[in-house]
Amino acid sequence: MSYTTAVYLRLSDDDSDLDSIKTESNSISGQRIIIRNFINNHPDLKNSIIKEYCDDGYSGINFKRPGIIKLLDDVKSGTVNCIIVKDLSRFGRNFIEVGNYLEQIFPVFNIRFIAVNDNYDSNIKSGCMSNIEIAFRNLMNEEYSKDISAKIKATKEIQKKQGLYINGIAPYGYKVKDKQLVVDNYAAEIVRQIFKMAEMGISCMNIAKALNSENIPTRSAYMKMPDKKAYWKANNISNILHNEVYIGTLINNRWGSNFPNVFKRNSSEDWIIFENHHEAIISVETFENIKKRHRKIKNRKSSRNNYTEFKKKVYCKGCKQPLQKHYTKNIHNKNTNDISFFYRCDYGNTDNCCKDKVNISHLKKMTSISIKNYLNIISDKLNSLKIKHIENKKNTYKSILAIDDKIKQFENKILIEYTNYRTNTISKQEFISRRGKLSDKIYAMNLEKEKINSDSTLPENIITAENIVKKFNSDKSISDETIDMFVKKIFISSNEEIEIEFNFKDIFDTQI
Repeated sequence: MSYTTAVYLRLSDDDSDLDSIKTESNSISGQRIIIRNFINNHPDLKNSIIKEYCDDGYSGINFKRPGIIKLLDDVKSGTVNCIIVKDLSRFGRNFIEVGNYLEQIFPVFNIRFIAVNDNYDSNIKSGCMSNIEIAFRNLMNEEYSKDISAKIKATKEIQKKQGLYINGIAPYGYKVKDKQLVVDNYAAEIVRQIFKMAEMGISCMNIAKALNSENIPTRSAYMKMPDKKAYWKANNISNILHNEVYIGTLINNRWGSNFPNVFKRNSSEDWIIFENHHEAIISVETFENIKKRHRKIKNRKSSRNNYTEFKKKVYCKGCKQPLQKHYTKNIHNKNTNDISFFYRCDYGNTDNCCKDKVNISHLKKMTSISIKNYLNIISDKLNSLKIKHIENKKNTYKSILAIDDKIKQFENKILIEYTNYRTNTISKQEFISRRGKLSDKIYAMNLEKEKINSDSTLPENIITAENIVKKFNSDKSISDETIDMFVKKIFISSNEEIEIEFNFKDIFDTQI
């Protein structure tokens, strides 16, 4: 039998707890070498087609890993028929799920599974691990993963209480050395400039503009973090001005997590606070003065009327940064509610930036027109697609009947071969071989039948698109809720041309 072999490799952060020899063995390159040597020493695998799947940095406690998801999809589609791992723990550390794949799922798909260091090969019964041994090994792998996670969590809790900095990348102005914060002289000087400008009454937005104009690197740019924007924003400045770390105070346990990668802000009562923990960059007096001033500004802003339908949706087409919302009062009317809102790009990094005022009421009108035009086109396409779908469905029934006839013929042939075996006309081995080939044909015909059936069903995203259009048509006018539902982003250019990115574009465009 020829094989298409899936080589699966996995390494998680938990494996760094192992000693140096095991760490090298468990590394991605180490696993690859062990598996390749195994393949080269086995003639039945040596000439097989090799496909590699890798999950670097993923825990084995669950199967929500991109590499394993792709591998299992290829198993279901019949792309691979052999899987090789260094050991069972690389495949997974969940006792129940690993056992289910080995004992139930892989045999159904006729998958050969090999764990090299565990001496397990599903094609060989003698000399391999028994089912009890496999179950015990999987259980030990799961318990190991839980034990390591618990130890790491306990270690971090101790480090928090010891006042060690364990929050990853250091705040701007500092660097981490032996889990302690040390002043970074260059970045610290930038922080002092930011606080000095804030003391002078300069807004966060204007401070950000000043830093951008001087090409001062942001924290992500300074740390050379990949795929990060190098523009200062108002919220970056605000975060710095409100961070107690700059007066020498470290706050640990500000965030907590009961689930992997799910974080929540802890109550301030649970914070672990260390005053005079490290060298301060800013005086306490300066920090408190700026904090009071910003509190007053925040209270004033909260009292103003606000438009919410465009919140976090309007961007400058030139620099791709969010447009800033401003307001003007009618000086001829003492009524404080007589306020006009507009958007404008405060970055101005390119010639195509939207530097003119864009009135929000005008923006709403243009957006409403665009939504109507877009959905009218979608509605027409949906109607055409449904007509075509009805015509195609008429041919489906005949195709399925023809496939059912072929399946019955193959089933009858299996009965004939079984009769030949029982009457000693053919050997048992010959019967198994012929039955296998006929079963493969029946399986292939059933797959074809399923495909025809799925093709004859109106696709899910078409139904979703139709429901969305119906909901829109039921509204007599474009409401704020409608804009919020349909609009993902709005890009405005220097000549006030509007380009809209819709929320449901993937649904509309996939099948329409």
